[in-house]
Amino acid sequence: GHLRALAIRVPHLATILALNYVALQAFDVRVPPLQALYCLPAVLLVACLPISIQGLGPTQGAMIFFFARYAEGDAATQAASVFAASLGTHAICLCAQLAIGLIGARSQLVRTLGKAPVG
Repeated sequence: GHLRALAIRVPHLATILALNYVALQAFDVRVPPLQALYCLPAVLLVACLPISIQGLGPTQGAMIFFFARYAEGDAATQAASVFAASLGTHAICLCAQLAIGLIGARSQLVRTLGKAPVG
């Protein structure tokens, strides 16, 4: 069952990696694709650790640590670009998860109400 569970997660993780890469590119952080492929899994691991609130804080720090050097400008501008890309990605992911959750909750509620006894 572990390999099946891993296979099911691969498209989800690939989507998250691609979204982060595109967000970095959108904020003019020109990370080489292989560098992103090596470092983004470490960033995602940091995001899952129970040391942050909703994945905020250490995740942005890891993103700045790995990717700030690929942005243009001085150190503060580089960090701000990576920080903005990371927060933008985080907001998009939260909205997508909210939409999926609402759809799932609605369909579960409809199934539960359909089985409720009338009385």
